[in-house]
Amino acid sequence: MLCRMAHLPPPVQRVVTARLSDAVTSPAGRHQVYPVRLEGEEAVPVFKTSGEITSLARADGFFEIPSEADRVEAGAIVDVVLF
Repeated sequence: MLCRMAHLPPPVQRVVTARLSDAVTSPAGRHQVYPVRLEGEEAVPVFKTSGEITSLARADGFFEIPSEADRVEAGAIVDVVLF
């Protein structure tokens, strides 16, 4: 909305694919956004706890875990949305 009001083009979402370095879990039935740091072609999870905002300071972007998944295995290819 702010971009339209300022007559700016919409932001371009940058997405890269990366291999997940470590397995991550998600509560069953919850769509989750998981922050990661990129190291070469690997996405390294940086999430600690929901109250620890320093995790986001170390992140380059995030990938999404759909609500029907409760685990993403190490080595899985994920789409990382860059900040």
